[in-house]
Amino acid sequence: MLKKQWVSVIFFLLVFQMVVQAQFEKTGSVTYITSQHVYVRFDNTLGISPGDTLYTSENGKVIPVCVVKSLSSVSCSCTPVKGYQATVGMKFSVKSKNGNAISNKKPEKAEIPAEKPMEVNNTEKVILNDTTGLTAARNKTGQVVKGRVSITSYSVITGAEGLNAQRMKYNFSLSVKNIADSKFSAETQLSFSHRNGQWNDIQDNIFNGLKIYSLAAVYEPGNNLTIKIGRKINPKVANLGAVDGIQAEYKFGSFTTGILAGSRPDYTDYSFNAELFQYGAFLNYSPVRSKSRQNTSIAFVQQNNAGKVDRRFTYLQHNQQISRDFGFFGSAEFDLYRIDSQENSLSPEFTNLYLSLRYRYKSLGSASLAYSSRKNIIYYETYKNFLDQLLDQETSQGFLLNINLMPLKRFTVGLQGGYRNRTNDIKPSENINIYLNYSEIPFVKVSVSAGGLYIVTPYLQGASAYAGLSKLFLKGKLNTSLSYKFSNYNFSGTDFTQMQHSGELSAQYRFARKISLSIFYEALYDYRFLNHRVFAQISKAI
Repeated sequence: MLKKQWVSVIFFLLVFQMVVQAQFEKTGSVTYITSQHVYVRFDNTLGISPGDTLYTSENGKVIPVCVVKSLSSVSCSCTPVKGYQATVGMKFSVKSKNGNAISNKKPEKAEIPAEKPMEVNNTEKVILNDTTGLTAARNKTGQVVKGRVSITSYSVITGAEGLNAQRMKYNFSLSVKNIADSKFSAETQLSFSHRNGQWNDIQDNIFNGLKIYSLAAVYEPGNNLTIKIGRKINPKVANLGAVDGIQAEYKFGSFTTGILAGSRPDYTDYSFNAELFQYGAFLNYSPVRSKSRQNTSIAFVQQNNAGKVDRRFTYLQHNQQISRDFGFFGSAEFDLYRIDSQENSLSPEFTNLYLSLRYRYKSLGSASLAYSSRKNIIYYETYKNFLDQLLDQETSQGFLLNINLMPLKRFTVGLQGGYRNRTNDIKPSENINIYLNYSEIPFVKVSVSAGGLYIVTPYLQGASAYAGLSKLFLKGKLNTSLSYKFSNYNFSGTDFTQMQHSGELSAQYRFARKISLSIFYEALYDYRFLNHRVFAQISKAI
């Protein structure tokens, strides 16, 4: 009976969302870049949807940089638009598909800019989703309400017996700032999903389907003090992920200091788990008066598991715009606790490092050089096939070089390369990725993109190539794209070869200012089975 009540509560929240007035405002920054993706971190991803455009501003001109492909609770995986080269630390604002800007700055008036939708030109699958019509519900008391609801269907049809699948997902987000003109605010972001033939798993444990990414109350008694209670990610210590507990921070001058105490979400189903206790403190420095933009953070955290020390570490992060053309970003982690021969050791151990230097020369192009020794990052809501997972792992570590040139107004050429040589590797890992993009060919207004990737690792060698077209119809209400990709990879020491042909077709139609329908179809053939994937989503911004 209790489990049925849980499902009823979820249904009520989704229906309630339909009648809430909302606006979503968001800016974020690039945390790292791979050969195929740009990863952007936000305070949270409430209101952001696959297909939204991230843009930056140069010399007063708004420039689209990349398009959201998939997202977790605090970060987005994006693909480049028009081949524009993003750099680590670059600040982005979100632009929904109808051109509505979504920024962190509160608008003086609740209005919708009448801009032409940005055209999406990407090298991989992009599921277009609309967050149009997000309007502020700011009343005379100063209360601001934000929110979004969407329903998504994933279908997989394959020639392999017993592998067909149907998955439904419902997303709900709501944020209320200054409730009834008070100093209290609240927010929540949750999703509920279920697969065909697996309803018993949800009946056994509601958290097999329900994921609560944010559920928190915020109290701001003054301009400098903030207290947060519940499940929330703190952007100043974002590496921790969500914290179930209490967080407090105080700002004085150019410094912000904070403490936190609580637990980590359960690593099996993301539910509450009091045994995963954690606590820590951080200090952030962002000079109020400085010729160059910079931000530095240091944090100390201890994480327990069933009363025992699970991890004790500190991390440093620094981001600085050295000059108009040069920027630097760096982060490092040191573990302060480990067990050697059944004895505890307090000597620091260097575990993670990322360094990036970026350069941009006006509108002609940009370049960046980075070094990464970070461990693999797990995204619980990013669905990738086997090859995509391997490529992301191999192209996100070692030395990374990225060059982007725009020799013509609408023509972009990009080159990305990586090199890694670890002491325990049999041979170095190398990869090179080249892409071309021509936006809006005259007369036909079709955008064309093409490219290829070659990679060699200790256990994998192969290449892939792709080509794609995209075009807007019906004055921007209908956005379509068509692409083809061929992949051929051999696994060292085995006779196993992974060869794939895939074709993709996507379309998005915006029915009204607040409702859109997105459909994506993929056919994949690997010389064994012909697999089909269908993605459909209806989204309502309210």
